[in-house]
Amino acid sequence: MAFQQIPLNNSKLLALWVNETEAIAYNHKSKSLTALEPLNVSLLLSIDEGLEKARIVEQLVNESNLDESVVLAAYEKMQAVFSGSKSKRAYKDGQYPEIHKAPRNARTDSLIIQVGKTVFAIECDNPYLTKQLDTLFQPINVQTAKQPDFILTIRATDPEISADNLSNGAPRECVLLANDIVVENVPTMSHLVPVLIDRLQILAYQNTDYHMVFHGAALSRYDDNECKTILLPGVSGAGKSTLAAELNRQGFQLHSDEIIVFDKRFNISTIQLPIAIKSGSWPIMSQHYPALHLSDEWLRVDGRRLKYVWPTSFAQSDAGENRTVYIVCPYYDAQQPANKQLLITTDVLGIMTQGGYQLGHELSAQSSKQLIDFFDQLPSWSIHYDSSDRALAFVEEICQR
Repeated sequence: MAFQQIPLNNSKLLALWVNETEAIAYNHKSKSLTALEPLNVSLLLSIDEGLEKARIVEQLVNESNLDESVVLAAYEKMQAVFSGSKSKRAYKDGQYPEIHKAPRNARTDSLIIQVGKTVFAIECDNPYLTKQLDTLFQPINVQTAKQPDFILTIRATDPEISADNLSNGAPRECVLLANDIVVENVPTMSHLVPVLIDRLQILAYQNTDYHMVFHGAALSRYDDNECKTILLPGVSGAGKSTLAAELNRQGFQLHSDEIIVFDKRFNISTIQLPIAIKSGSWPIMSQHYPALHLSDEWLRVDGRRLKYVWPTSFAQSDAGENRTVYIVCPYYDAQQPANKQLLITTDVLGIMTQGGYQLGHELSAQSSKQLIDFFDQLPSWSIHYDSSDRALAFVEEICQR
């Protein structure tokens, strides 16, 4: 059953949508969504009617047989949801500063690459690092007369150090500039590429008219004029990138292994960048991606070791009307029994936002309802798996439903 909006006396403060088992409230002041349990819905409706606190609590204690302390705690929570506080952040706060600064002319020796519709010029004075970047980004290296949208400059912070003496393993700090704005301080050259790729993928979508973005991977497979798209949301370390690489090997084409970008029609944009494979997956992934053996090793700031491989193919950003989208929330755990479980809409929204998200607009009641309706109609599952083969089997079962 689809979510229906419940009329409220205080509709300028709140919007409420419910179905048979779930409820979601939107606060106009804080511009936020809250999933509600049945007790919380009853409390919210009673507060909306203007009933006194003592009467509300007494009535619900009698009706529910819950302890008064439980109802009181829930009442305070709903009072906070009902009143809300004005949001201190706007969606534009998440935009990178270089978005609003026009680039200068790029150097003639710049590496020119294109990610989506965005053109980047990468400037680097270190020959060793320049060669590594040339090799890594060769699949998206372009020759174009178009002025780059962004110029990314890699500069050593110690002017006394000769560029020729810098190497990938050398513990030399550097900075990353975007359109001549210092945007990242990088601890060592070994940390540079993960920082650079993160910047590339975010600028690639912030430079478009995007609708919303979530942390996760997205892939599509085209079968007899039908497109089946798998979204793999979740927090870092859940196994999304490795599973995305496995699915790519099985015929799914990659949109991105790090971000899920929706436009205003909920089409999924493609960000053409390599897949990050963490060190724990190198042995098994090297069997399927031989180039991984020869790939350079890089470090995230948190110490995780990465190598990058290019997918066998990228997906189209717009697959037309014949697209079926599935949400699969992966959890790798070799110590637990493998299983899959159907998810409800509020669970999906929680998982999608838990890993991080960004909006291309201010959240409103109308856009909230669009978001709820979109995710409500998607088949959504969590899968717990102990091997790649088990995960691939789960995904195939879900796609055949």
